[in-house]
Amino acid sequence: MKKIINLTALLLTACLTAPAAFADDPFGFDITESPAKYDYCSVMEVDKDVYACTDAPKPHPAFELYLPSHDDGLGVLKVRAIGKTLKNDSYGHQARAEIERIKDQLTAKYGEPTSHYGGSYSHDPQDWLLKIYQNEWVYDYYWFQHIGYKQVGNVYAIGLKVRAVNYSDSRIHLDFEYPNLEKYIERKRARESDAF
Repeated sequence: MKKIINLTALLLTACLTAPAAFADDPFGFDITESPAKYDYCSVMEVDKDVYACTDAPKPHPAFELYLPSHDDGLGVLKVRAIGKTLKNDSYGHQARAEIERIKDQLTAKYGEPTSHYGGSYSHDPQDWLLKIYQNEWVYDYYWFQHIGYKQVGNVYAIGLKVRAVNYSDSRIHLDFEYPNLEKYIERKRARESDAF
């Protein structure tokens, strides 16, 4: 009888603690379930494994769109958040201020970024965003395990980037990747190779 009580208590504890673990994941998406469960998410026409969500269980005010990738067998693989458009910012002042602010928030939870790639500001600063738009330089931060990121929770890797919409407008992109993403990519490539 004592064993049954102990087992029941253990199962009850696991059930009570599991939702909190999901709530701690970025933007509060439950990584074990399809984003289809949220009424503000719809599957993308181009890629049926990606959902467009106009909200999130735990939204961040800097972002207006969330793109969780999901596989039925592997769960949520990645969540990309798309920031609000920063208008008329060819010098990149708003973009750099915004990415640094978000980087500091991420660092508080996940530690210092493991790498940073920043386009030069000294040459033609009025064309800073144009250079990003033309893929001549980037302004990105990354947290990669293979170069020192110690995994926090379910998050395997993080990418924080400035992306140019055009010559004067920009957005911040933030990607959270989960361990099953690599397995998903391998499986997808294997299916593609079957076409040959």
